[in-house]
Amino acid sequence: MQAQANPDINYIVFVMVTGALLLASVYHSVLFYYNRVKLIGYYSVYLWSVFAYCFIRCVYVRGIPHIPYFSGDEVLQMVSFALYIRFTKAALELDPIKDRLAYRYSTIAPAIIVGYIALHSFLFWSFFILKLGGVVYTVAYLAIRAFLLFIGFVSLIAAMKKRASPYHRYIFYGILSLIIIGLLATIIEVLWKRNQYVDALTVLAVGYNIDMFFFSGAISYKMRAETIEKENANRKVLEQELEIQRNEMERLVLSFHVKEQERSRIATELHDEIGSTISSISILSEVIIKEKNETSVRSMQAEIKNNAKQIMEKMDDIIWSLNPRNDSMEKMLLRIKQFATPLFEARNINYEYPINPDVYEIPLPIEIRQQAYLIIKEAINNLIKHSGCIKASLIADMSAGGDLVFTIKDDGVGFDTNSESDRNGVLNMKHRAESIGAIIDFVSSGEVGTYVSLSIKIG
Repeated sequence: MQAQANPDINYIVFVMVTGALLLASVYHSVLFYYNRVKLIGYYSVYLWSVFAYCFIRCVYVRGIPHIPYFSGDEVLQMVSFALYIRFTKAALELDPIKDRLAYRYSTIAPAIIVGYIALHSFLFWSFFILKLGGVVYTVAYLAIRAFLLFIGFVSLIAAMKKRASPYHRYIFYGILSLIIIGLLATIIEVLWKRNQYVDALTVLAVGYNIDMFFFSGAISYKMRAETIEKENANRKVLEQELEIQRNEMERLVLSFHVKEQERSRIATELHDEIGSTISSISILSEVIIKEKNETSVRSMQAEIKNNAKQIMEKMDDIIWSLNPRNDSMEKMLLRIKQFATPLFEARNINYEYPINPDVYEIPLPIEIRQQAYLIIKEAINNLIKHSGCIKASLIADMSAGGDLVFTIKDDGVGFDTNSESDRNGVLNMKHRAESIGAIIDFVSSGEVGTYVSLSIKIG
């Protein structure tokens, strides 16, 4: 397939195309070396095959004798087409299901091209040595190009389906340009081979250059898009890490404030609950030293003993609440049972502890848990001292609205809930409930006994 009417134009075009292909081949090979992206690797191999083909054409156009009985042009061109199909298959990201036709033919095309190369070499040899195969040669020549044109069209359809992406639009335009120019080159080769100023392969070489422009643009766009995607992903990871660090910092600050509040609460409780009792013991001790009356002395000694016992109980409650091992609802309810059971049994009171199992899973802050414990303990103490009951219940359950509800019931004599007297510790329990945002209700009468309900909001 020698150049015909105007070899100078053909030679100039091929030299320019060959130079551009060499630069593109080197550039994409270096790009593949540093990035190790398969798509760039496929494209680099394809570009080197086209460069080799165009370089051979430059040699042929200058009239340097070619190897006898071997058509290097056609073999190199077919090899470049096979590599082109392999590249476009990867570039279009063909799916065996969604792009079934394009995937199937792009898979079998390299094998068909290899078969054609073998057939072409045999026919070329038989045509020149044995003077055979001219018609078969022409039919095979046209058949393989028709097949490649078909592959091009099914690939073009696959690219059209994905044209929403700029990357696939570049691929689409590249395939379209090579199909049009390849078709034009074939028509020139078959119909006007002896009359054109620029031969068919020169036209095809220009097509290679246009195709290279679009494909290089597609790869550049894809790499840029992937770089931006990686940057966005890294930025998102960094933002997530910063958010985690910010949340951790807020948690630490909150934990610090909670600890400060807890320290302040403990100090207040020690001052209010224990300090006053110790002061009372101190005063009583001074009075006992001066007191002459035996009865009064014994009474004050009993009070000192009672106050000391209260201090020990309060200190025990505070120390228990601060122990991390007791940081659960199950431990709190167990401590209440351990406190209440001996008192009930000492007074011959029938008791029960109906507890909803879901209650054990409820996480409560230490302050709320301790105040709830002290409220329940106060209610049980009142029940033991004043109710005169036969039956008692401590119930832990969840309300319909999801609140935690503790109920202390007895069948005793009851008391006047409207009285302002604090003899039963009602005001103290109300203050404790208010401090943790809980609601406490008292229902009491001689007919039904006493019903104390403590409702704590969860979350």
